Amino acid sequence: MWKKGFSALKLISELIGGWGWGRGGDWRDCKGSKEQICSPFDFTKERKGGREKAVTGIRCEGSSWAQDEEIWRIVRMMNLGTRLVLWVVVWSLLVGAGGRICLMVHTEAISDDFQVTLSTWEDGNIQPSQDYSVHVDSSFATIRNPFAEKKWRKFQISRLFSSSNAGTKMHVIDVNWSRGESKVADRWLIVLSLGSGQTRNMALDRRYLAYNLTPVAGIAAHISRNGNRPDTYVSSLILSPLPLTVDMHMPVTLLGCFLVRHNKGRYLFKFQEGTEQQPDAGSQLMEAWNKELMACVRDSYIEMVMGIQKFRRGPVGSVDELGASHAIGLALKSYSDNCYSLWPRSHSQPPSGLTVDTCDSMSASEPKADWECIIERVVRPFYARLADLPVWQLYSGNLVKVEEGMFLSQPGNGVGDTLLPATVCNFVKEHYPVFSVPWDLITEIQAVGVEVREIKPKMVRDLLRVSSTSIVVRSVEAYVDVLEYCLSDIQLPKSFDSSEATDFVNSNSVQSENSVLIANVRGLHGISTHGPATSGGDALEMMTSLGKALFDFGRGVVEDIGKAGGPLVQRTATAGSSTNNISRTGNQFLPIAAELRGLPCPTAANHLARLGITDIWVGNKEQQMLLMPFEGKFVHLKLLERPILADIFSNCTLQSMLKLQRFSFHLLAKHMSLLFHESWVNHVMNSNMAPWFSWENNTNSGGEGGPAPEWIRLFWRIFNGSSDDLSLFADWPLIPAFLGRPVLCRIRERHVVFIPPPIADTTSGNSVFERGASENVLGGFSMDNMILSETMLPYLLAFKTAQTCYPWLLSLLNQCNIPIYDPSFLECAVQCDCLPALGQSLGQVIASKLVAAKRAGYFPELTSFLASDREELFNLFVSDFSSNSSNYGREELEVLCALPIYKTVVGSFTRLDGQDLCIIASTSFIKPFDEHCLSYTMNSSESLLLRALGVPELSDKQIFMRFGLPGFESKTQSDQEDILIYLYINWQDLLVDAYVLDALKETNFVRNADEFSLELSKPKDLFDPSDALLMSVFSGERKRFPGERFSTDEWLQILRKLGLRTAVEADIILECARRVEFLGAEYIKQCGEEDSFDTELANSQIELSLEMLSLAESVLEAIFANFAILYSNNFCNALGKIVCVPAERGLPNMGGKRGGKRVLSSYSETILLKDWPLAWSCAPILSKANVVPPEYSWGLLHLRSPPPFLTVLKHLQIIGRDGGGDTLAHWPVERSMMTVEDASCEVLKYLDNVWGTLSSSVLEILIPLSGFTFT
Repeated sequence: MWKKGFSALKLISELIGGWGWGRGGDWRDCKGSKEQICSPFDFTKERKGGREKAVTGIRCEGSSWAQDEEIWRIVRMMNLGTRLVLWVVVWSLLVGAGGRICLMVHTEAISDDFQVTLSTWEDGNIQPSQDYSVHVDSSFATIRNPFAEKKWRKFQISRLFSSSNAGTKMHVIDVNWSRGESKVADRWLIVLSLGSGQTRNMALDRRYLAYNLTPVAGIAAHISRNGNRPDTYVSSLILSPLPLTVDMHMPVTLLGCFLVRHNKGRYLFKFQEGTEQQPDAGSQLMEAWNKELMACVRDSYIEMVMGIQKFRRGPVGSVDELGASHAIGLALKSYSDNCYSLWPRSHSQPPSGLTVDTCDSMSASEPKADWECIIERVVRPFYARLADLPVWQLYSGNLVKVEEGMFLSQPGNGVGDTLLPATVCNFVKEHYPVFSVPWDLITEIQAVGVEVREIKPKMVRDLLRVSSTSIVVRSVEAYVDVLEYCLSDIQLPKSFDSSEATDFVNSNSVQSENSVLIANVRGLHGISTHGPATSGGDALEMMTSLGKALFDFGRGVVEDIGKAGGPLVQRTATAGSSTNNISRTGNQFLPIAAELRGLPCPTAANHLARLGITDIWVGNKEQQMLLMPFEGKFVHLKLLERPILADIFSNCTLQSMLKLQRFSFHLLAKHMSLLFHESWVNHVMNSNMAPWFSWENNTNSGGEGGPAPEWIRLFWRIFNGSSDDLSLFADWPLIPAFLGRPVLCRIRERHVVFIPPPIADTTSGNSVFERGASENVLGGFSMDNMILSETMLPYLLAFKTAQTCYPWLLSLLNQCNIPIYDPSFLECAVQCDCLPALGQSLGQVIASKLVAAKRAGYFPELTSFLASDREELFNLFVSDFSSNSSNYGREELEVLCALPIYKTVVGSFTRLDGQDLCIIASTSFIKPFDEHCLSYTMNSSESLLLRALGVPELSDKQIFMRFGLPGFESKTQSDQEDILIYLYINWQDLLVDAYVLDALKETNFVRNADEFSLELSKPKDLFDPSDALLMSVFSGERKRFPGERFSTDEWLQILRKLGLRTAVEADIILECARRVEFLGAEYIKQCGEEDSFDTELANSQIELSLEMLSLAESVLEAIFANFAILYSNNFCNALGKIVCVPAERGLPNMGGKRGGKRVLSSYSETILLKDWPLAWSCAPILSKANVVPPEYSWGLLHLRSPPPFLTVLKHLQIIGRDGGGDTLAHWPVERSMMTVEDASCEVLKYLDNVWGTLSSSVLEILIPLSGFTFT
């Protein structure tokens, strides 16, 4: 009943296999414990109209069966054994059952087809639901059993001489199955072989009669699905007729009447690991039969390969008779040249290009003994036979034997079955007969002892080296493929640091014990460091010759080259042991360089340049774009995209040997002048002092206007060098900015370029924009739709905030010759080194840029600056300084002092440096209205910044000194009053300060006693009213004395300290003397009488009043009273010339009787009373003793005794007029008066004393006067 219940499985197995079940296929052999969990519940059989119908039901109770190993094994065999998805579904339904489920397997054998359906009848449903349906076309039913039993059991001698292989049959089966609406048509190619010889004998051997054996075995290949090549690979297995536990990665399924061994599964051999210690006779017979039957599988496999080749050439007669030749040919067309994917591999891996089916993950592990038997009995004999058959396809399309062609060696000696690029093969096949078969087939034919010939990469290198380099490369990709292959055998020594190539290659390579395999490197990025390009020509040529001699680098016979084998470094290391260890340090690269020298290398201009002969640059795409005019010097980018080539070209040691120069900023800087238009370069270089240049920053700029914007962006995007690298471009204007117009700033001036500090709080930034639209002041540039990285967005927000909240700021900075960085290039700001320091505030950034501009000498005098903008800037610094005062340095504070943003009390704006500005306290006794006074107080928010800038707050005393005293007379009356009050009240404090006293002495703050005068005087210009002499002398000049306010004792005390004048001072007493002189002259002038001798002697009555004489005497008395103090040369010289001395003119007063007139004279003109006879007629006489100065001062006062000779001579001339009659007539006759004779005697005595000193001319004057002749 169970056997009938699984009639569907038997049907499919018989359709594929085509032989009886036998004991080997009895269900009871693998029944296990399925009765414990599964039981048939219904079975019916009926026959209607020539149609047989069988229905079998299986009821599964509970879910514990899902953990039963035997059920899993049965399901897996059902799944994998038939190659039909029918069993996959059965397995899925069983796994997914959580409760009660019924599976209905419906089998119908109709006269014209075979059909199997799978239905599910769950509890509670009236009718079962069909899940799958599989049917086989009846046209293939007749070939299910191609070998009649009566034929193979009888020996037919005709087989030995027949040209046809009657023991092997080939046919196809189309299996159509559906799952719901999905329909699939699978085509299987079946090849069966009837055993002969030992196989037939063993089947007929009496020892095997009990097994009822059939010597038939073969293979089944799934060749198409819905007319196309299958793209899903399902693990292969062995059918006998149910599947064995063997799970193999083979492209075909093995069919055969094998004797199944049971040992926790169905196997060909009972023990998969090791051997049975004491095998019985039955075990030996069964395993011997299984081994022998593998010969039929081998013959079937070989026949399938030969048949496929025939199908591809045309229809095959034997198959065509069955009507399947055309169908097979169509199915095989989808394989193209991939028919080798149906060939077996001993490594048991899935065929190339096919994906492993999901059911493979649930299959059992590969049995070792069974697999080794297949390799030994099928795979190895298969390749041993095919090596002598013309089934090996060349790239030309011809099929030849193995010995007639060559295999193209895979990179790194790989064993994968992936073919090399067609471009490499096309290049090589022009010179050698190359097989277009998978490389891994070499391993299979070498395993059976077949000698193969390989084309090594060195052979291709030799071909390239002799080719011409003058032509333009038409297909760079093709040439790079070839170049990559010809260098694939080169392994860099262990000393090669793969990190050198990190800019070109993202290395995922695995470093072995001795070397790093280049072929394992993956990913291309670009080179960042520069390797020096040294020629090394002679040494390289010597090592080239030496390498060829040592390592047989000749270009001779292909077979000799093929025998070289192994990577280049391994051969080099072997030979190096006999050449003084040539591979030590850098010399280990010399053999590699010798192999590379002379190879044509494609450049970016699609030309070829020979390595080691022509200077070649290495750089990635962006680096090449920077040096676009030199693209012919760069290696082609396609070359650097290949890991093998990228590692070689990025090796610094090889670069120096092959004249390769890695891109570097030194290289770029060296060629900068050749990248741009000559006129622009000359303009930049000849204007070395100019820090920036006008520039058109639109996308079409470039040419004569300098670098294009994209070039600028590219330069900064790839720049990741140090400050030393940046200094290489210091003189080039590469920083985009705005300075009233778009400009490019020299890199050396980057510290002047302004970028506002970032604003991290985007919420606050958005609220700023809501207050109003931003004004576009950056040359028409819009920042609304810019796309930046997260790190640059805060800077963009800062620019927008600056435009919105400080619309005056950017224009102000431009006035200060501070360029504004172009926000459209913000992604380059980090590399430009223009970003403000972390933590800097806006005020600090502005101050630092002002400092930089001042250092560079670009800071101008700000003139056209609106008052409102000045206040805004000042408030910005005030606000910023209050929270960041500690971050402002000395230079920043100094440059703030140079800004004209500080408002004074008069309403003007000024700078701080050199202006001596100050702040007036709010409690000051006066509020000066002066341009040196700022309009701020120390109680305001501005005080912190102003103190840091060195602006002082003046005390009352300082205000008094600086603003109170200077210009006192021009101040308002109220201010004058406040100042005087402050002076009066604080005199004791001010008294101790000499500077204050000096200032007060020079200040005109004292009003004089003239009530009609508004003039103010210094204290030193006024006289002390308490001085009696001054009051008497200057009694008529009220302006010379302080006014009534200052006449109090307190003020007089202040004024005396400040220089109020008294008569004890030399200049004042002299002034008193001059005053007396003035008064005397005025008195005489008022009298209006001439001063002649005649009138004086006769009738003159005019003389000075006694009051005047008394005033003059008081002055002289004051002088003589302080003469010890006043005495000096200057004083005496001045006093001797002042006409202030009371004297008498004429004969002196004798005996109490007044003789001469009262006059004022000077000491230089008067004579002493004792000398009056000598000059009484022409010189005033000092008749009073109180006016005669001390004798020691006579010389300084020009007072002479006796008088000078000229004075005496004049006297004689006067009195000698008319013979002296007038003199005698007026001479007094009083008794007390000296007589004329006595007076004459005094004259004669004088003349006698001086006679010897007189000249003859003087004597001639004297003789007529005497009335006699001198002898």
